[in-house]
Amino acid sequence: MLTVFLLNGQNSINTTGAGLRWVSTGDIDVSGTQITVEAIFRKSTTANATNLVSKHTDQATCNYLLRPNSFQMATSDGFFVCPNTQPTLINTWYHAAATYDGASIKYYINGCLVNSIPATGNLVNTDLITGIGMQSQNPLATTENFKGNIDEVRIWNIARTQQEIELFANFLLPTTQPGLLAYYKFDNNYINIQGNAAFNGTQQGTLTFDIESTPFVPLTIVATVPSNASCFGFSDGSISVNAIGTG
Repeated sequence: MLTVFLLNGQNSINTTGAGLRWVSTGDIDVSGTQITVEAIFRKSTTANATNLVSKHTDQATCNYLLRPNSFQMATSDGFFVCPNTQPTLINTWYHAAATYDGASIKYYINGCLVNSIPATGNLVNTDLITGIGMQSQNPLATTENFKGNIDEVRIWNIARTQQEIELFANFLLPTTQPGLLAYYKFDNNYINIQGNAAFNGTQQGTLTFDIESTPFVPLTIVATVPSNASCFGFSDGSISVNAIGTG
């Protein structure tokens, strides 16, 4: 079993306040038939149709769009929306992840699968810039500006499994992973720590870094045993983890 003696708080960006507040990155295209987009978030308002991670301006240009209430994308076969059927509360931290594997879209909250819909086709690619917290190239879409905290944004060109998503929802990732295109920890900067500087972020509007205890343990996972924890249920579960500390 994993015993943690020291929990270091993670920084996150705070987009709360008047005016547009978000991070622009590079042209992070994801092509083909696989994608995973992840983010940790805490809403400061009840708005749900706001953007955590966006590469879109409309349905036709939607390479990917992760929101607290859905994941959206356009492919050669059409436009698809996978709703999040699990309510999210204000002032509460959540890990959201969405995957597409060429056959279906899946939406996860805190590592638990909450919805899945059929979907097919190759992802539509555009020259749009990926925005974190907002559409990147439509300043008139003010109602899409997420208000609250965002952290641990990860964009992949592979479909992560539920076990991988559940395992790393509350743990820091190693910065180099197969299929990882971009990774933002917001550790007092907007750097893509995956290493591709072309995807480094740029602050838009007034942002602050909050140093609060988001649910992350500064460890590197080296081995695991599958868990039997219940998603959104009332049963106790367990997970065995071998890990090495990094801080």
